[in-house]
Formats: sequence, structure tokens, C-alpha cells
Amino acid sequence: MPVDDCLQWHTAGSGTFASFNFDTSQSSVSTTATHLQNQYYDICFRREKGKCSICFYPAISAAAGSVTSFGVSASGSSSAFQSAVDTQCSLTATSPANVLGPALTDYISVVNLQPGTGSPGTAGVSRVCGNIFAGATAKTATETACTYALPFRWGVHFDGHEVFANPAAAASAGQAQENINPPALIATQGQGFTGFYMKYEQKDC
Repeated sequence: MPVDDCLQWHTAGSGTFASFNFDTSQSSVSTTATHLQNQYYDICFRREKGKCSICFYPAISAAAGSVTSFGVSASGSSSAFQSAVDTQCSLTATSPANVLGPALTDYISVVNLQPGTGSPGTAGVSRVCGNIFAGATAKTATETACTYALPFRWGVHFDGHEVFANPAAAASAGQAQENINPPALIATQGQGFTGFYMKYEQKDC
């Protein structure tokens, strides 16, 4: 039986999952595809016998500094292609005038997420965002990140504060990652509006 408050329930030991509106039939990430706004739900995974951790990685990956199938809100350093974690995933900087709200706060929550395979009892992070998926901040290349925290759960927190603006103007405000449908994608812009399409795998104890 699924645990409480799980909108999605995965029963296999490995597989893929995605945010709503992500086209999982493609082998590359569209520069105009966007995740849905105002999404708050949990994706849960049934723990298999003999498995003690679960690891995550973008299903579509690329070279460092390139778009992958994880793009959630702003990176820790303005418009750079980087990972961001914890307090960086709840921005308090002044938002552009056309944003309906005081902050851009899209993030993924995974309790005690650790870079690499991690280890039991080691402290990790609880929020992940940015243009690069990793269990630590300011990474410029995608990394596998895992958690031993039970139950296995991936929380989605997508607000309604995406930016509908010229990409240069959004970049100058340090919020280009949530600029929706830009007329031209800036090389350093990133894609914090993409959402996610991830692989998962449970690991032996």
C-alpha cells in the first residue's frame, strides 16, 4: 500500500518519473517546454526488500554546462548553469516587476539527499533546485544523489511566479532560470522552467 499523501506511487526497484507536462518521448530537452505552475505533491517509491537507499539522476543528461532533464528554479549564482540546495532554493531577492509574488521558490524536496551514493547517518540536504541536479551546491556537472531516509519520497514545490519577460531583462535580475518561452535562449540562461524527467534506482543495504 502507498504511504499517505502520494500523488504518484512507484512499485519497481528502478525506473523513471517526470513532472507533469514533460515530454518523455523525446531524447533531448526542448528549450521551450515548461513545467506546470502551482504544483505541490509527493512522488513516492515502495521500498524493496534488501534495499536501504534510493538514488536519482536526470534521464536525459548532457555535458557540463548543458541542458539536462532537470531544470528547477534559479541556480545559486545568478544565471549560471549550477546546482543549488537548501536556502538557495527559497529565493528572497527582489523579483522582477512582472512576477506575481515576492520570490521565486520552485524546488524539489528529498530528505537527507547526499551526493554520490552517500552513507547511512551522514547529513545531507533537503531541497534541490537549479539547472544542474546534484546533492551539493555550485556543481557544474550532473551528479547522482541518494538518500537513506524512509519512506522514499520526492516532493514537488512549483509556485506560480514564473517570469514572462525578455530573457535579457530577466537575466539582469538574476532570475532568468524561470523565464518562460523566451524569444531567444541566452547561452548562460539555463532552463529553470523545464521541470524534471528522472531515473531512480534503489540500492542494496
